[in-house]
Amino acid sequence: MIINKKALIILYPLKIKKFDLERWEINFLKKKLYLEIHSFHNLLNRDLINAHKSQISKNKIIYNFDSINLWKTRVKFLKNKYPKIFFLNLLMKDKFYKIIIFLILKKLRLSRIDVAIRGLPLLVDKISYFKIFLNKIINITSKRKIKWFVVSCKIKIIDFFINILKLEANFLLVAGKQNFLAKKKNLISKLVIEDFSSQDRSRFLRNQHCKKIIKGNYCVYLGELGPYDPGDHLYINEKNHLDHRYYDRLNFFFDDFEKINNTKIVVAVHPKALAKRDSKYLGNRLAFYNKSNELIKHCKFVICSLTVSISYALLHKKPILFIYDNTFNNTSRLQLNLLNSLIGGKIINTENYKKNEIFVKTDSINLNKYNKFIKHYISQRNDNKTNYQIILDLVKQYGK
Repeated sequence: MIINKKALIILYPLKIKKFDLERWEINFLKKKLYLEIHSFHNLLNRDLINAHKSQISKNKIIYNFDSINLWKTRVKFLKNKYPKIFFLNLLMKDKFYKIIIFLILKKLRLSRIDVAIRGLPLLVDKISYFKIFLNKIINITSKRKIKWFVVSCKIKIIDFFINILKLEANFLLVAGKQNFLAKKKNLISKLVIEDFSSQDRSRFLRNQHCKKIIKGNYCVYLGELGPYDPGDHLYINEKNHLDHRYYDRLNFFFDDFEKINNTKIVVAVHPKALAKRDSKYLGNRLAFYNKSNELIKHCKFVICSLTVSISYALLHKKPILFIYDNTFNNTSRLQLNLLNSLIGGKIINTENYKKNEIFVKTDSINLNKYNKFIKHYISQRNDNKTNYQIILDLVKQYGK
């Protein structure tokens, strides 16, 4: 039954992909609310590489805008039709047009919901922001670092104007204690804050009773993007640094690992990877797309680098082996070391290891560290409410 005369509009910065619809639980939300997705790719991000074209959704609820005026006209139409509208803001932090969009919402007295999801710790949690900022300035030698420095500066400027113009959201969905503490200084008294979860935890809750899909003894590798796939790097128009040589070295490590641990490695394919059902660059090992939760629930242990998908390993209480090689830059290594120290896992350089070092004990987890990490970075909630249920509760409570 649809909640009477209430609408949820999702503000999205890019062309929305099928896996985006799934992780934001769109099918569940639209059963209860009138729902539209407003994509601003043509307005805010037309200069970005249009990656993953085969995965772009053509769902009828998606509206693409290349003009603020056209979007404003649509919003006014919806306001006349639905007395109570909530806007779920998923726009990028470094786009100046966002200020105009927020101004329009404020002028029309429409409710905005912001989301704070991290999933992983940041270096600033353990190292002062000043030291990180100073390090970035000193080490601005590559085109990539210059671009990220510019992005950081733009975010600071935009946040300044949002504060000056009083364009804060009406509601804030926060996943994890550390996320809340990071935002606490800037929170206004009228802001309604609701504990949220990472998308992985929400999916974990929706699929707790999933069946085993592989027979026998296995461990899971949380796959990265294939060679030269742009993936998340499209944000700064840069190619993925992982090439065929990286995967050749990784396969040698996997061969040793399988022998030492008397197991086989199964790949949970990255959700943005071009190769879905196979994994040619990983020795043709058995690979599954969109099955990370199901695979990890029944595995012996998990192998990964820097990925938010470790949430599944933590939630299912599985041992974790972190891997890296000599192509990782200093920042990535610091982040991986921080992640390993917080979880209490094991970390290996796949280009420099002894075979006895890669044996993993299946009962080697620190339960206290796992639970603390979940509370800090994944969710503080003690109930089993999924994200779509939390959003529906918020709309029902404040949409009267």
